[in-house]
Amino acid sequence: MAKLNPRQQAALKQALTTLPRQQRLIVVLKYVDDLTEPEIAVVTRSSPDDVRASLAGAMRDLRAALKDSSRPTSSAVDEPS
Repeated sequence: MAKLNPRQQAALKQALTTLPRQQRLIVVLKYVDDLTEPEIAVVTRSSPDDVRASLAGAMRDLRAALKDSSRPTSSAVDEPS
């Protein structure tokens, strides 16, 4: 996994807080604890299909949140003269 700079780390942490608790747990188990989907299913007492669906939804939402956070705000954009 690529090393994140402090700004990227802060953006990722913020984006993670927008996820529902269960999705956040699954993302952490997958990418921090390096568990497989079947292992996550055991930990979360759900099916591997549910884990895959939750993970897909979480990644979609994280991408959207990170994309939105990288856009400049209107105050940061120069107005045309």
